[in-house]
Amino acid sequence: MSFAERLRRYGGTFVTGVFAAFFIAVLVSKIWPDAYRPVFIGLVLFWLVGLVGVVVRDVRSRDAAVFSDPSDWRPTELPLEFRFVTHETSLQELERRLGAPIPVADTGSVRYDLPSGGALFIHFDAPTTPDSKVRGIQLYPSKECVPVFG
Repeated sequence: MSFAERLRRYGGTFVTGVFAAFFIAVLVSKIWPDAYRPVFIGLVLFWLVGLVGVVVRDVRSRDAAVFSDPSDWRPTELPLEFRFVTHETSLQELERRLGAPIPVADTGSVRYDLPSGGALFIHFDAPTTPDSKVRGIQLYPSKECVPVFG
């Protein structure tokens, strides 16, 4: 993601939060006239802290290894128990060898949590069936790298 895309994404999110804080503060000030400023400042700070957390996590997750191109498939970079995975591996075979994965809602992907606190996302073409073949893998080596909504 380029700097302009990031600025548009996070800037738009921040502006939305400021508008929401404004409208909530106006509503609260109708009941308690002296509460406008503290409510507005408190909500903006709350929104800003949350946004900074999301940005930090997104920056950390940039280091995730993504293996979507077969020429870039490097099994040695995967955890030992996942090194058998290729583009020809089916979801059924993954479940048989590794146990049931955690489905990632409506994405055609599954997730396996790692002992390090990280996660391995395995992507399939949607709709995912037991015979679906692996399309790509994302490895997030530590808990700090795992995306917020992953």
